[in-house]
Order: sequence, then structure tokens, then C-alpha cells
Amino acid sequence: MSWAGDEWKEGLNHKALGKIAEIEKQNEILKKETKQKQFLMESLEASSNKQKRKVEEDKIEISALKRENHSLAEDCTKLQQRVDKLSNELKHKEVHISGLEGQYQRCKYQLEQYSCKTPKQGKS
Repeated sequence: MSWAGDEWKEGLNHKALGKIAEIEKQNEILKKETKQKQFLMESLEASSNKQKRKVEEDKIEISALKRENHSLAEDCTKLQQRVDKLSNELKHKEVHISGLEGQYQRCKYQLEQYSCKTPKQGKS
């Protein structure tokens, strides 16, 4: 304190001056601690704000990924439906081919039977 600020102390006994000095020293210590805590609080607040922004960015990214995931799941469902449809068509065609092969084998057999009978009748 300045000398003008210390004028009020004039005439006080030694014990009172010692107490005042002690209180002023504690006051200075508390001021320093307050400044340190204020700085710490501001730093923590800045860090908290940074983390909040990061969380918001992450939420936005997660939301975009969820939309993409949903879209991909729909695409997979559509593709699976297409695979199922094509599989059914293939089975139907295989059954049809099997039927045609059976008809072919019967016709071939009948032709062989006819061919075997025809030359005998032609020789007589």
C-alpha cells in the first residue's frame, strides 16, 4: 500500500500492526490464489467449450454415418430380394429344362424304337 494508504495505521500498537501485516499478507496470498483459480477456471471453461464442440461434431458425424448405414441396409435388402427373385427364376428354369430333357429323352427313345421297327418293315 502507498504511504497515504498506510496513514490510518499510525498510532496503532505493535501487536495490532503485526496483525494487520499478517492479514494483508493473507490478503495478497488470497488474491494470487484467486487469480490462479480464475485462470484455471477460464482454462477449464475453454477446454469444456472445445469438448462440447467436439461432441457436437461427433454427433453430426454419427448422424451422417447412421443415415449412410440405413441407406446401405436398404440397398442390401433390395439386393437380397433381387438375389431371391433370380434364384427362384433359376429354379423355375432348371425345372423347365429338366422337363424338356425328359421330353427329349422320350422323343429320342421313341425315335430309336421307331427306327428299329421301320427297317424291319422295309425289308419284308
